[in-house]
Amino acid sequence: MIPASSRERRRCGGGTWYADPVFVVAIAELRGAVETEAAALAADLGCTAYDARLLLAPGLPAIVRTTPDREQALELLARVRGRGHEAVACDT
Repeated sequence: MIPASSRERRRCGGGTWYADPVFVVAIAELRGAVETEAAALAADLGCTAYDARLLLAPGLPAIVRTTPDREQALELLARVRGRGHEAVACDT
């Protein structure tokens, strides 16, 4: 089992509770095929296209990243918007 740090605590089901603010990136509208974005998003997230497609499968808006790292969230936001999609980022 991975010990929880003071900055983050794991919970059952693989989700994460963060003690500090969390930045959320969501895609609100796609400008192309889901499959095309899934491949590009996978490269951005460092996961497989299949896993990225699962993030988009429930529909839009789709939360594609939660992170305590503001710069990481803003970089992903810029990449997604750079591909022409409508996307938003916010902190909690």
